[in-house]
Amino acid sequence: MAITKLVSLTKRQRFIFASISAFGLSLIFASSLTQFGPIAIIVGVIALYVIIYLAILENISGIKYLTLFILPILFILGSNLFIQLLPERKLFRYPMYALIPLGTYIILLTENIFNVAAVRTIQLLRAAHAVSYLATLITAFFLLSFIISMHYSVLFSSIWITVIIIPLTLQFLWTFDLTPKITRRTLLFILILSLVFIQINLFIHFYPQSIAMTTLFMVSVYYVTLGIMQHFYEKKLTRKPILEYSIVAIIVFIIMIVTTSWHG
Repeated sequence: MAITKLVSLTKRQRFIFASISAFGLSLIFASSLTQFGPIAIIVGVIALYVIIYLAILENISGIKYLTLFILPILFILGSNLFIQLLPERKLFRYPMYALIPLGTYIILLTENIFNVAAVRTIQLLRAAHAVSYLATLITAFFLLSFIISMHYSVLFSSIWITVIIIPLTLQFLWTFDLTPKITRRTLLFILILSLVFIQINLFIHFYPQSIAMTTLFMVSVYYVTLGIMQHFYEKKLTRKPILEYSIVAIIVFIIMIVTTSWHG
């Protein structure tokens, strides 16, 4: 009966419900993560998938059962894991908890645009790409921060970073194709980007830098590569965007070198 009432709501009302539910799950997740660990994450992901499915509901088919769910689930999961890294003060954690329902609602609106655009032409697609780009980078920052803070070995950190980069890149690039299946071009780009991040992880693992600066460097690389890929998919890749993204990468790299402490 409850599910029937939920389905009968308008799509925006379902998005609001899903966002509030994500907030509620976050509060439960915070208390259960230390006690149940990976089990809490698995249960949380399953619960989020069901909630998001009931929110989007219409026109889901084929690869969209995967691509439409990656960003909202990883954003919520990443937000909660990032919160665990913050000082246990309300001043630090409360704004993050407030970000979860707001971010979830915006991402669901964006995923709905992609869902509709896969069926028919829609004018909001360009705006959705911009929001998706930003949300993907924020999510990557949250998840990479957590992975780096765990101080895993090179092997395990490379595995987890790859686990993060592959789905985030998959959902981002798919939004430019909006095809029923993942194209070979997208799979090739994902493979290349995964290898790039494995090599970056090998470099920074032995580099004496803070968690924040290391994460910023990796996200900057992700920002540059996703930006170039987006221009390529939109057939707008010229020297100008390549130069602009390269300048950003060089500036961040210089900052990383300058702020490095080789003592202790």
